[in-house]
Amino acid sequence: MAHVLIVDDDALVRELYSLWLQERGHTTWQADSVAAAQAILNRQPCDVVISDIRMTHANGIDLLAWIGQQEEHLPVILITGAPAVDTAVSALRLNAYDYLLKPIEEAQLAQSVERADQYHRLLHEKERLQRENMRYQQELEARVAAQTAALHRLNQRLLTLHQLVQSMNTLNEDAHLHAAALAEARSAFRFDLLALLTIHWDEAYFETLSLHTAAEIKRGEVFLDLAQPELRAAIAQDRPLLINHITPEAAWLRLPELPLRSLGIFPALNEWPIRTTLLAVGHTTEDAFDGSAELVLKTLAGHLRAVLINTRLYTQVRQALRVREEVLQNVSHELRTPLAIIQGYAEVLRAQDAAADSLIDAGLAAILEQSQHLHHLVDQLIAFHEIASTPLQRTRVHVGLWVQTVAGGWRRVLATRGQTLELHLAANVGDVSANADYLQQVLNNIISNAHKFSPDGSVIVARAWRQQAEVYIAITDQGIGLAAEQLPLIFERFYQADSGANRQFAGMGLGLSLAQQIIERHGGRIWAESAGLGQGVTITFTLPAIGG
Repeated sequence: MAHVLIVDDDALVRELYSLWLQERGHTTWQADSVAAAQAILNRQPCDVVISDIRMTHANGIDLLAWIGQQEEHLPVILITGAPAVDTAVSALRLNAYDYLLKPIEEAQLAQSVERADQYHRLLHEKERLQRENMRYQQELEARVAAQTAALHRLNQRLLTLHQLVQSMNTLNEDAHLHAAALAEARSAFRFDLLALLTIHWDEAYFETLSLHTAAEIKRGEVFLDLAQPELRAAIAQDRPLLINHITPEAAWLRLPELPLRSLGIFPALNEWPIRTTLLAVGHTTEDAFDGSAELVLKTLAGHLRAVLINTRLYTQVRQALRVREEVLQNVSHELRTPLAIIQGYAEVLRAQDAAADSLIDAGLAAILEQSQHLHHLVDQLIAFHEIASTPLQRTRVHVGLWVQTVAGGWRRVLATRGQTLELHLAANVGDVSANADYLQQVLNNIISNAHKFSPDGSVIVARAWRQQAEVYIAITDQGIGLAAEQLPLIFERFYQADSGANRQFAGMGLGLSLAQQIIERHGGRIWAESAGLGQGVTITFTLPAIGG
């Protein structure tokens, strides 16, 4: 029920209103003036105020205005026996809850009070809900801020992990992990020590693989030397171990002056004869291993395993490549001398009378042809090694004259099969900065393929032109052509367009691969085009032009 203040200078009216409301369970107070009403309202809360407008001193409008300043939502019911427009307007302007005219019925007054009380209670409930909603909103904002901060920390850690992974993926000749990357992760995750430890099963001792500072290595050595059996067992058994809130009584380390607070070990590699473990230690933070740190460390340990395996494979591959290059170089150079001797004697014998016998002459011609072919293959093998390992010696090459010179050397060879070589050289083709010997090898290899794969009596076309800052050279033949799926493959080493048991054309498949290496070393591009099998092939390459 409501607490109602009745304000009227007529005592009989106050008593009547009080009687009506008390019979309905309301609590009432009475005031004979505005001043008395103000005194009551200052002492105790009230749910509804009933006030007569006309009183001896201050009137109900004055009380309404005062209440609006003190408690904005307290409902006030104004009563008058002489209604007037000005008082009605004032009541409306000052937010009076109700405006009743005398004479008033009991039911009318009771209904107005009950509605006003309900209105007042709803306003209080609304304010309470608003305060509660504000509190919930503040709590939610705090939680969101905390989660956002946690996500930010996790993102930073994942970014650091990504950078660390990228750094570790960059393997070098010595196959070492990058100590700077581990140091960066240690700083980002606030670990006092982050190291990669290896147990050699046959020697049973620990050593750090990462190149930390002397102080960090010393701390790692002390930690491992003083680790208790349970910790050593976890490492030996490849068990991940994560401990937070380590107390001084915990017997993980026999070193009281090193106050450990957290410890984590995560297996990285277990392949005989080496077992490798990622060790993380914190002794300045109470709880260094939250969920994100554990996730990052597990991920890091897993990636370290891949890196260690890749490092070993990388070293093996590098060693195999060195052996291959050495064998290739030695074999190539060793072959040159006997080939030169064979070729020289064959030429001498053909020039002598012994070559008068047609059978002997044919045999000597075959020896010369095959020795020249082998000599060409040896040159290709040596060029493969040199183009990748030696700097280019460049000179200014006039493209038009260079193409004409190379083409002139092929005309006699092409004529043996009735083939012709047409030249279409633009007047402004210009010059390039290049190694002339290497470029001659490129053009020779391309023309050699065109000659080999084209039918007798066909035409080979060589074109050269300049387009913007590049010089283009294209060789087009009328040969066997290429299928679409073959086009990206013909520049691979040892690829044979004419492969299989019924091969018609000799060769090792090195010419275009070597041409690609040479052109790319010169900053150019090379590609093949063909309309399909039987439609011929066009090989085009570009070189950076000199000047405008």
